[in-house]
Amino acid sequence: MITHPGLLRRFTSPAAFAYAQLRAGNLPPTTCELEDWQSPQRQSLCDADRHYAPVEVDEEAHERRVAHARSIAPSDASNLTIALIAAALAEGASDEAAVASALLAAAQQPQFSEEVARAYRAHATR
Repeated sequence: MITHPGLLRRFTSPAAFAYAQLRAGNLPPTTCELEDWQSPQRQSLCDADRHYAPVEVDEEAHERRVAHARSIAPSDASNLTIALIAAALAEGASDEAAVASALLAAAQQPQFSEEVARAYRAHATR
């Protein structure tokens, strides 16, 4: 569960944190971890106990990108899907292409496919 006080203060939403991890070329938290963060009163059902290193971001631009991603995402989009939309937008995708690619990636595997993560990491290091 994501409980580090610094991370909780720095990022305003689980989607913003997941997007920061993607931009840094890291695997994002699992959907389960993101749901735990959004609802801290729920009993955690997550198996993961990962350490998340600090990620440097331009916080204002980062929040704007996540807000835009949230505004174009389907109303039932998960935090992970919103993060994937934000990452696609950052790579220059149109709104429609960003939503389509994020929905496809999120549907491939509920816990986020390792192949998609490798592709984001490879692209982030170019």
